[in-house]
Amino acid sequence: MPAAVHAAWTEGQDDWACITFGVRVNASTGPDIANLTSCHRPSRLPSAQKPNNITLCYCEAPYINPLVPGANGFYSMAQNMLYHLRHGVNQVIVYLNLKNRDLAFRMLAPFVSRGVCSVVLVDTQYNYHERNQNDCLNRLKGRTKLYRDIDFDEFLFASRWYGDPRWHVGASLADELQPLIDSDSYMALPLRSYHWVKPLDTLHHLLTDTQYHLNFQEQKKVLSKPDYVAHDWIHQIHRCYKNSTHFSERCSPFPAYTHRRT
Repeated sequence: MPAAVHAAWTEGQDDWACITFGVRVNASTGPDIANLTSCHRPSRLPSAQKPNNITLCYCEAPYINPLVPGANGFYSMAQNMLYHLRHGVNQVIVYLNLKNRDLAFRMLAPFVSRGVCSVVLVDTQYNYHERNQNDCLNRLKGRTKLYRDIDFDEFLFASRWYGDPRWHVGASLADELQPLIDSDSYMALPLRSYHWVKPLDTLHHLLTDTQYHLNFQEQKKVLSKPDYVAHDWIHQIHRCYKNSTHFSERCSPFPAYTHRRT
């Protein structure tokens, strides 16, 4: 990226910046198949000189399912954000579609006013998870040390917290992840995933008010370093940079961590 374009895109005091880029089919050397313009407010993100430790992206817009009230994304959104912001996450980014946008604005207002939440507006009625995810990945390059695409029913926790009745006192994901943050040898951290049973009444209880989980665990999603990742997917990163001109399909993983899904 030309230095002048990069400066305009990242300069913190600018309140509105746009960049236009071409899109090609995978490794094609042919002409661009489309040109896209993306805009943001650089002043809403941390400076490149002092990036966040951890940023979460809610790339799947909250939704309302009248047939399954307990699966309503709006019920889970605030409690999930509060949990992670309390336990070491610096900032959350929420993608919003056209549907129910006014409701989402009202719910997110307290977080936005405190500078811990940014919103990306997607002018469509449909979810494009992978597109939103890679959009967030690239927005956060140079702005955060660790990034995670997360759903509203997923919660990150350290394995050693489990079984400790006072785990919540001073518990910080940033402290637990400091070895990964400080290391230049690892690009991502695979997460062990436990599937927990939701409370019987999700309309009146927090999702974390649960005691039972399935006996199996799987290693599906990851925490990653945006500056190293070339392409992300919903469950794993696909390509990481080897240098400024080449990338590798293998990304150096850090030993496993844990998240829970209810």
